[in-house]
Amino acid sequence: FFFLMIRRPPRSTQSRSSAASDVYKRQNAEYMGICICLMILMFVVSAVFGYAFVSYLFFKNPHWLHPKKKFTHPILEEALKGERVLHISHRGGCRENLENTMEAFEHAVKLGTNVLEMDVCVTKDGEIVVHHDVSLKRTADLNKRISEYNLKELPGHVDSVKQDFSLDSFECQHRRYTFLPR
Repeated sequence: FFFLMIRRPPRSTQSRSSAASDVYKRQNAEYMGICICLMILMFVVSAVFGYAFVSYLFFKNPHWLHPKKKFTHPILEEALKGERVLHISHRGGCRENLENTMEAFEHAVKLGTNVLEMDVCVTKDGEIVVHHDVSLKRTADLNKRISEYNLKELPGHVDSVKQDFSLDSFECQHRRYTFLPR
């Protein structure tokens, strides 16, 4: 665009009057303004498309900016390599204790579990409760969801809770739900 901006007047206008020269200067100023606008437009368009292209590249290749993180826990690394079997206590070992209770989690830790698996739900007042099902049907014999209750309103367990993958059930004497403090 720079070569377009440098425009010499035609030879015939060099010898003309000052009125013709003023017209030429006005036309040249308009021409220069158009060239400057085109240069700015070209810069803006190339910047936008450049930004979009680089964003697309980083979106498709996020590891260019953030390298993949490796597991740093030695037990997990051994398990991923197939050198070790992980002991995972599902719901805290729900076949040995009432599921998702502190007793179940403490018992699993005493046994040497590597991972405590638990499910969480959120109550109406925003508290986090450890509970497998979103409803209270199996544990409290109520056809309502945990999200419909505040933490203090949650009912206790029924007298016995049937395990969903076993014929066994656990006796529950006024047990309350385990909750995670904030």
